Amino acid sequence: MRPKGRVIALAAVLVAMLAAGGCDSDVGTSPYPAPTDFAIQGIDVSKYQGDVDWTAVANSGVRFAYIKATEGGDYLDEKFRQNWELSRASGIARGAYHFAYWCRPAQEQAAWFLANVPNDRAPCRRSSTSSGIRSRAPARTSCRASRRWR
Repeated sequence: MRPKGRVIALAAVLVAMLAAGGCDSDVGTSPYPAPTDFAIQGIDVSKYQGDVDWTAVANSGVRFAYIKATEGGDYLDEKFRQNWELSRASGIARGAYHFAYWCRPAQEQAAWFLANVPNDRAPCRRSSTSSGIRSRAPARTSCRASRRWR
């Protein structure tokens, strides 16, 4: 087959594949579950969400929030205290989380977290597998309910 014939044949195959793919009933649906697929919905907030309207959050059906408290061994999220108090006032169950850095001793980070978070909820640790590079991909979260964690 000549080169021109190969190009035309390849183009015809690609058009057929695209046309067949367009007939699939799942095109346009997400492979990820929707919040409504779960009985209880919650959110994760930090300074990056700005001023959260906690009344609107409560009215939307959200029942819990994890609020970023600390990072590393010396950073306190600038919206933590505001989010902590306003979420409580709105009736949202809440927990605090710590964004761990692997280049800092765990004891130092735990002490920083405990010094800055009220002792009324179970802690949560969030970590990144990258070296400080943040992405929109879900982060690993590890939370453990505990009666007494301090």
